[in-house]
Amino acid sequence: MTQGFIRVNGVRLWYEDTGSGKAVTLVHAGIADHRQWDEQVPALAEYYRVIRYDMRGFGQSEIKPGEASLSDDIRGVLDALGVERTALMGCSMGGAASIDFAVTYPERVGALITVGSGLSGAPDHNNPSEQVAVMEEAEAAQKAGDIARLTEIEARYWCQGFARSADQVKPSVMKRFLEMESNNNRRYVAGEWEGAEFPPLDPPAFGRLGSLTLPTLVIVGSGDEAAVQAMADDIANGIPGARKVVMEGLGHVPNMDEPEEFNRIILEFLRSVW
Repeated sequence: MTQGFIRVNGVRLWYEDTGSGKAVTLVHAGIADHRQWDEQVPALAEYYRVIRYDMRGFGQSEIKPGEASLSDDIRGVLDALGVERTALMGCSMGGAASIDFAVTYPERVGALITVGSGLSGAPDHNNPSEQVAVMEEAEAAQKAGDIARLTEIEARYWCQGFARSADQVKPSVMKRFLEMESNNNRRYVAGEWEGAEFPPLDPPAFGRLGSLTLPTLVIVGSGDEAAVQAMADDIANGIPGARKVVMEGLGHVPNMDEPEEFNRIILEFLRSVW
């Protein structure tokens, strides 16, 4: 295993590289950092070379003012580590970046797994009023600089989700989620993201999904927000041959909630195509 920092597109990004064989690269959600994948790395490393990193502005990675592209950062990480082709697994914001990378550099992606993924250029999908109300609470806490309150609301929204009660979330999962997102929120409220800009992919991925010919697995929790579930359908319906799996009762990070089942699903897929 190798851990450390690499310079990618003007910033220092923390990374980890373990295992051997074909590469599988893991891109975390915007409510997490590389620790989101703690239970996936050992399972995958039995069969693959596994790369994970903190996206710019998250975990231990830098962020600087100016324009940047999270999908170009994926390319930079792969180039720095000498990886020509990889399977990609991305969650939420990391899923959107992975899809953007796949439509831009299709020759470099052997398989794609999205988890509660975003999608650049997706049509607007409305959330029910109760979900909108929770996000309004979060926005108010963010404006007030109340990191503890903001993190608690986000944990309820993203980690717990809308298909279960708080006592159904494993304490260890909630603890790690709170640690990751508290750090993210602290950095944001402290102004570290000030001046950083992320122009959307042009043209966006939504209208280009049909060009992808790679094996694709789309995973979403049944308790995730309505818009994310709708985007999972957009991805699954847009990429020819894509397979969709709904993990019942789980929220935005199902890999953390039920790692054994999640690992079984992704390994079954990857070992059949990559």
